[in-house]
Amino acid sequence: YVEAYKHSFLFDTGPDPGVFRRNLEKTDIDLRSIDFVVISHCHKDHTGGLEYIAEKRPGLQIYIPDESRRHYIQEIGLRPSVIKDLTKISENIFITKPLEGPPIEQSLVIKNDDKMILLVGCSHPGITNIVREVVYIFKKSPEIIIGGLHLFNVSTERVKEIVEELISIGVKKIFPIHCSGEKTREYIKTNYPEIY
Repeated sequence: YVEAYKHSFLFDTGPDPGVFRRNLEKTDIDLRSIDFVVISHCHKDHTGGLEYIAEKRPGLQIYIPDESRRHYIQEIGLRPSVIKDLTKISENIFITKPLEGPPIEQSLVIKNDDKMILLVGCSHPGITNIVREVVYIFKKSPEIIIGGLHLFNVSTERVKEIVEELISIGVKKIFPIHCSGEKTREYIKTNYPEIY
């Protein structure tokens, strides 16, 4: 759940409508305040909450990175928009051009004064590839990355290479959640506590 620049929106919806509903009940978030939903990629563990959203907010705008779930999203009563290229949602909120993983995946950039925050789902196209694409588009590195880095099944050496490349590009903070892996969290926390 994100609030930024007068917008309230969701980036992915979790694996299951029941889990989504229970998590929502533990917060003060009112689904009526949500302006739109961005789906990073169309795996079930990122789209499962859409059924609950459809029940409570029929017709809500859902931004998806490919056609694979368009029919399903329409069928349950939501309004899909397939992103093909960099899409400006507002002055400071952007959906990145979808990159091939597989699966096809898009990310979200929030510009905050002179800083950028990058939200990623699972980083199937590779977190360094995603960051390089953001640098190419915006001519600067995101300072903060929040999301899944998809490094749960790689060696410590590979984790080290990726983390050090992100740092060399200009990333200052990494929030390695979801599929980032315990090894990744431990490596960053131990070697770069100021970034973790």
